[in-house]
Amino acid sequence: MTISTIDDVFRDYVVDGVSTSGPNHPNKADIRDTLKSLLEGISTFPDNRVIRLNNANAGTENNIIVTASVAIPAAAFQVLYILNVTQENTGPVKVTGAITRDLVTNTSQPVQEGYLKPGMAVLCIDTGNALRMLSYGDVEGVVETLAAQAQTAQAAAAAAQASAENAASSAQNLVEAATAGFTGFEDGLGYDWGHISDATTYFDQDWGSIAA
Repeated sequence: MTISTIDDVFRDYVVDGVSTSGPNHPNKADIRDTLKSLLEGISTFPDNRVIRLNNANAGTENNIIVTASVAIPAAAFQVLYILNVTQENTGPVKVTGAITRDLVTNTSQPVQEGYLKPGMAVLCIDTGNALRMLSYGDVEGVVETLAAQAQTAQAAAAAAQASAENAASSAQNLVEAATAGFTGFEDGLGYDWGHISDATTYFDQDWGSIAA
């Protein structure tokens, strides 16, 4: 059975757009069938319908479990869906339950971490393999989040650079302290670097000397 749209059932003329065909008197059977499809969700849908996907917070932040009071059409691009959000997402989002689809942006990209917020409602359409949001909402908020993350990364890099510079400076200071005042071996002087021995490890090393 083919279900007519509301615009078709209540068209002005017998032949749509042709005034000479005479005024259209809506057929009661067509009215009943169209209203029934809108209210009860039979398997064939007109193209002017919005179905509510009810999210009762039964899923997780990245797996939204939904129910629907009407049947979900099998064909893609038939109806719009409105979905309420109860948790902030931490990664790509999947919708399961009455319909199983990945939730994506209006450019078919995974949803940005932290984009979905409790209390939001998103309008989307079924493309056959995903629920595509018709708009991506607060892009400014997403940009601010990315900018903050970039600033944090930049600060961490600067701190690492400063730490490396401090370590190099400390090493240089140690070298300078160890060699301070040393101008080389002087003529006429004797130098003895000592002798080390250990009865436990049997280490025995004479480091040598220079006679005066």
